[in-house]
Amino acid sequence: MRQGLNFYHENKFANGLLVFWSWRRCFDLCPYLSCRSMASAMKTKQKVLAYITRFNKGRHEVLVFLHRDHPEAGLQVPGGTVDPGEDLSEAILREIFEESGLKLDKAEIVSLIGETDYQRKDIPEINHRHYFLIHKNDLPETWAHTVHSSGADDGLVFLYFWMETAKAKRELTGQMGELLP
Repeated sequence: MRQGLNFYHENKFANGLLVFWSWRRCFDLCPYLSCRSMASAMKTKQKVLAYITRFNKGRHEVLVFLHRDHPEAGLQVPGGTVDPGEDLSEAILREIFEESGLKLDKAEIVSLIGETDYQRKDIPEINHRHYFLIHKNDLPETWAHTVHSSGADDGLVFLYFWMETAKAKRELTGQMGELLP
């Protein structure tokens, strides 16, 4: 059963009470659920993330952003959900444009550097992430961009800036820095 952002397992006791457990606690409290059945209950979404890098004044840097109005969302790199049937390289270029305003083409993608699975903490969802590497030396130092998309992030304002890659690897939220070169 879905309710808001949480997944609930319901269990009817003999006394007729209906109890809801959050999906995170359900694994601990339901001895008949195996790891496999919990994983199969989770939805997997295909995601793309971009490491847009540059070499500046002797330092390797990566483009990162913060949400202007939601700093609790943490430090991130451009990326998002792959649409059904969409090519991964087209998805990353679309997401970069929607989230940053940068219009890039496929020739600017250096490589797909890897894939990981990330289990969301707020909902029972696994993100299968595809990480792309793009080198771009001719971008501004900082800028703000208002997202224009059909998704939930439409209208959000992202504040872009460059960060040394070693620092970004430590500070990016949700394990986004795990494949950062």
